[in-house]
Amino acid sequence: MLPIRNRTRWCRHRAHFGVATATLLCLFAAAAPARGQMLDSLRYAPDITVDLGGTLVPGGTLATDDLAGGVTAVTLPGLPPAAHARRQE
Repeated sequence: MLPIRNRTRWCRHRAHFGVATATLLCLFAAAAPARGQMLDSLRYAPDITVDLGGTLVPGGTLATDDLAGGVTAVTLPGLPPAAHARRQE
């Protein structure tokens, strides 16, 4: 007589194959290098008056850093000089 295929064993092998395939896909996907957008400048508003790279930035004034050592105060048109920038919660 020919042996009869055991369906429960076949289902277990198929489940193991699926788990192994999913694990390999996760490993290969995680091995890919992370890509992102590089920064070319950074803008901020200090709480107090600071001297950044020879540029005096008053507290609450928006400044930009070109990440190469250059810091400049940003003037926004139409904004009164007494206005202070702050974050919104």
